[in-house]
Amino acid sequence: MDLEYIFNNSPFSSMNIYPQNTVLHLPDIHLKFLKNNNIKYNFNKAEARYLRSIDILRVDGSIIKRIVPPRYPSNALVSNRLVRDKLKTEEYLKKFNIRTPMSKIYDKDDFELAKIDAFKESRNPVVIKPLHGTLGNGVMVNVFEDRFIDNWHEMCNYLHGSREVMVQEFLRGFEARATVIEGELISITARIPPYIIGNGQDSIEELIDQKNKERMKCGVLTNYPIKKHYNMNEFLLSNNISLEHRPAKEEYVLLGSVSNFRNGGELMNITEIVPEEVKELALNTIASFPGFFSGGIDIMMESFLDTEPVVLEVNGFPVLSLAAFPTYGKQTNPSKIYMESIITMDQYINKPRYKYHIEDQERYIGNYLSFIQRRNNLLDTSHQQIFQNLL
Repeated sequence: MDLEYIFNNSPFSSMNIYPQNTVLHLPDIHLKFLKNNNIKYNFNKAEARYLRSIDILRVDGSIIKRIVPPRYPSNALVSNRLVRDKLKTEEYLKKFNIRTPMSKIYDKDDFELAKIDAFKESRNPVVIKPLHGTLGNGVMVNVFEDRFIDNWHEMCNYLHGSREVMVQEFLRGFEARATVIEGELISITARIPPYIIGNGQDSIEELIDQKNKERMKCGVLTNYPIKKHYNMNEFLLSNNISLEHRPAKEEYVLLGSVSNFRNGGELMNITEIVPEEVKELALNTIASFPGFFSGGIDIMMESFLDTEPVVLEVNGFPVLSLAAFPTYGKQTNPSKIYMESIITMDQYINKPRYKYHIEDQERYIGNYLSFIQRRNNLLDTSHQQIFQNLL
C-alpha cells in the first residue's frame, strides 16, 4: 500500500474524534437505534452477548424479523453458506464476470507442495490464509518464498479445527470494504493498515507507543491500539527493517499489509471519490447471490480512480462499525438504514393496521425494487451466456 498516495489524494485534512462512550459492537449498535427511536423489540438470551438474537416487532408486538448472528434474516441461508467458503465464492462470482484473485486450497500438512506451486512460475509474493477465517485472523500477506514455511505455520494457529488453507495471489494496492444494506450501498471504506510517520529521531517502536497515546483521545481508536505481534515483525523483516529502525522526518512507514482495524488500522470513507464502476461492482456482487440483500464486500483497488477493482471476499454479516465510524470522512448509520428498510418493506407488503412513521420510506422501497431488478438483469445475462455455451 502506498500510504503517501492515500493521504496526498484524499480530500480529508482532519481525523474524526468520537466520544469515549461510543457504542461500537453488535448487537449494541442495533439496540441503541431501536431504543432511541421507540421501535419495539425483544432481546433474546444466549451464552455470549454478541450471539443474542433481536426480534424487530411491529407496533402491535408481532415479529417482523429475528436477527440471529451471524446472518441477517433477509439473506437466504444457501447464499449465506456460500459466501462463508472463500473459494466457492470466487468460482461463483466468475460466472458473473466479476474479477476475483487466483486461489488454490491445500490441506494444512501440504505446505511443501503449496510452496512449490506458489513459486514455480513466479517469484512474486502470495497471501496465505485460513479458508474459513474471519476478521483477518491468520491472514499472512506479502509472503515471499524464503518465509513461506514460517508464515504457513503461524497461520495454522488460526485454523481452529479446520484443515483447509488458501494460497492466493498477492494484489498490489489498498483494500476497501463496501457495505450494502438491503440493496442500498451505504459506504465504501478504505481499510488502512497500521502505520507511523517518522520524526527523524525516534524508533518505530517508540513512534508506535506515541501514536497509541494519541489514539486514546478518540472513543473508537482507543479500543484498537497498534499491536506489536508476529505479523508486524514478519512484515518489517520482509522490508529489511525492524522496530529499532529510526525513520526520517515525515516518512510513512507501513507496519503490515493486513487491513485489520482491530490491530491498529484506520478507516477512510471514500464513497464520494471513487468512480461509479466501484459502486456498481459492490451492488452487483451482492445481487448475484440468490436471496441476498445485505453484506460486506472486500475489494482491492490500485487507486481511488481504479475502474477495475478485484473482489477479495464477501461477508454476509459485516462489521457495521467499519461503515459507521470512519477515521476520516463522512459517518454513516447502517443500523438505521437496516432497521428502517426492514420495517418499511414489512409495512409496504403486509400493511399492518398500526404503522411506524419512516420518513425515508419511499427511498427504501425504491432501492429495494431497483435492487430486485438489478438481480433479475444479472441472472438473465448469466443464463444467456450459459445457454450460448451449451448450443
